[in-house]
Amino acid sequence: MDKKILVIGVVVIVVAVGAFLLLGSNKTTAPAAGGAPTSSGNTGAGQITNCSSDQTCLSTNFIACSPATFSMPFVQGEYAVRVIGSEGDKCHYNISTLALSMDCLVPKELMTMVRFMHTFGADKELGSEQVLANQTSLDTMYCTEKASSGTPDEGIGTSQITNCSSDQSCLRTNFIACSPTVFSMTVSPGVEYVFQIVGSEGDKCRYNISETRALDLDCLMPKEMMTNSRFAHYLGLGADNTSKQDLAYQNSLDEEYCTIIIIG
Repeated sequence: MDKKILVIGVVVIVVAVGAFLLLGSNKTTAPAAGGAPTSSGNTGAGQITNCSSDQTCLSTNFIACSPATFSMPFVQGEYAVRVIGSEGDKCHYNISTLALSMDCLVPKELMTMVRFMHTFGADKELGSEQVLANQTSLDTMYCTEKASSGTPDEGIGTSQITNCSSDQSCLRTNFIACSPTVFSMTVSPGVEYVFQIVGSEGDKCRYNISETRALDLDCLMPKEMMTNSRFAHYLGLGADNTSKQDLAYQNSLDEEYCTIIIIG
């Protein structure tokens, strides 16, 4: 795993992808008049722009409905957007994570910056409730949401994931056991802390942590290091009693086994 080593001098290591809690719309419906999206557009594969993780590049191509691909690390493995292109007066694009995928056929006049920002969860913030409601209604009208057809890591099925909600005891049990789990809690208005245990990869455990608009942390940790002390390091439990030596040790594990990306 590529490592971006970053010294973290705090006990609570939080990560971010503001993001697409997207699939935050829990509704699965067929697109309005025009039927399900198809792959038969008037764009050619040879014209696809690879935006990598450049959101400015993606926004330009998204609004223009110009074929493009985009991907970035996400709490559920990878967040990928593919603008397929024009189909008549509509734009065909899809969004996917390890767990879910959304396929959309949206009228071109609705492919705006507001629509683009919706795909990255910008309208989840306080004060944007009406914008979120409007964009979610477009999801309902023009998008189909379903379980991802992608193949999860070996031995991990999305149907086997435990939803701990905000129960820290539940998360601790599954963290130490490296059992697939999701956990989330609100740390301040508009800021969500999300913890996902993806599961076993050989003798290591993969997990992700995100905090809205802050950091993104992806770890592949030896299972013998998945301990109560390791868990407390992330949740800030007993922080006042944590020795400088133990804190330094836990930070060194982050540096060695985690990829850390600062957002913004």
